[in-house]
Amino acid sequence: MTGFMRAAVYRGPGRIAVERVAVPETGPGDLLVRVRRASLCATDHKVVAHGHFKIAPGVARILGHEFVGEVVESKADDPRLGPGSRVAVAPNVGCGRCRACLQGLDNLCPAYEALGLTLDGGLAEYVRVPAVFVRRGNVVPLSEAIPDDAAALIEPLSTVVAAHEAVGTRAGDRVAIIGAGPMGLMHVMVARALGAAVVVAVEPLEVRGEMARRLGADAVVPPEGAGEAVARFTAGEGFDVVVVTVPLKEAQQQAVGLAAVQGRVHLFAGLPRGSDFPSLDTNAVHYRQLVVTGTTGSSALQFRRTAEMVAHRRLDVEALISERVELEEVPAVLAAPRRSDQLKTLVTLMP
Repeated sequence: MTGFMRAAVYRGPGRIAVERVAVPETGPGDLLVRVRRASLCATDHKVVAHGHFKIAPGVARILGHEFVGEVVESKADDPRLGPGSRVAVAPNVGCGRCRACLQGLDNLCPAYEALGLTLDGGLAEYVRVPAVFVRRGNVVPLSEAIPDDAAALIEPLSTVVAAHEAVGTRAGDRVAIIGAGPMGLMHVMVARALGAAVVVAVEPLEVRGEMARRLGADAVVPPEGAGEAVARFTAGEGFDVVVVTVPLKEAQQQAVGLAAVQGRVHLFAGLPRGSDFPSLDTNAVHYRQLVVTGTTGSSALQFRRTAEMVAHRRLDVEALISERVELEEVPAVLAAPRRSDQLKTLVTLMP
């Protein structure tokens, strides 16, 4: 397919614009996907503001790693991925040889490639999906039960599913989620879907707290009220699972104190570069036999599991969409400071 398309092109910190660029050419095994919806991620905001170590200075890159589209050209030997197939794509693929990749953990490969970072992404009318993504199972044919709006949110939701697999959330757990931003709200939804007996969100902003209640939180408390929540909801025993979704060392420190005996603490959000690291109460970890873990991204298998959860309507992810914009509006959205009521921004590229 030849011609030109519109794309949100990043050219360095503070420099992003919608440009007219050539439609990508495909090679053996590749797919060309016409993007239907894309979603903006906090990573996109950070890249525009500060750059990214995976994008070398002077390199132009089409951003976007959360998207759903329709195959318009297929050179892949897979009948499920022919023209007209609607697909979502797990955006990270590894080298295939390292220990992480051999366990199916492409997201932990030290030499991973990523759509929207090392490869042009989905904030464009068309995106080339390289053959390696097809071979490694990153391209997921979608059920008709998944609307486009929901499909565009499978990727961020899959990172939350990965977190709860790592921390072992199960039916009957008492769960505390520190932070009720877009990702924190997804944690509320997933914890509830997994059968948590109690879900408490620790969040100081009322607008976010109200959304947490709507999505299944039993209560919302400010950070200074978290200790009272332990008494009220766990009879003083502590939470079985505590997930930190905000990049604050104070929140990470607080999480350990909220955990029950043999509780599991999950550090979902990393701290900004140059941050001071928290002073954790290691005696609490020792004497209460706590597990402290973390995750980044998700595997292709976790991405597929998440698509299944969305297909069976176990998660109302569309409730997280706070605004819908056109592609031409993307540069302004990514350049503006994030609002407290801003959750997921959906970009519409096809009706």
